[in-house]
Amino acid sequence: MAAAMESGKGEFPVGTRVVISGLAGTVKFEGTTKFAAGIWVGVELDLEKGKNDGSIQGVKYFECKTKHGIFLRPDALRKQPPPQA
Repeated sequence: MAAAMESGKGEFPVGTRVVISGLAGTVKFEGTTKFAAGIWVGVELDLEKGKNDGSIQGVKYFECKTKHGIFLRPDALRKQPPPQA
C-alpha cells in the first residue's frame, strides 16, 4: 500500500509519461513525502536506471521493479511527446 501523503496539484498527474535526462518513464506518485519537504514526483523508469523500488527510508510511495524508481522535483521533468504516427 502506498503511503498516504498530501497530493500535489502539479502538471504531472499519475500516469503521465515523462522524460528525465533522456530516460523515459511513467509518473506513479506526486505529492509530499517523509524524506524531504516540498512536492516530489515518483517515476517508474522504463529501464533499470533508477535508485529504488518506489520506497525510501522504509516508506512505500508506489510499486515498481527494483532500480526502476526515482524521485525528482517537478522542475526536473518534462512530458514525453506523444508518438508520431
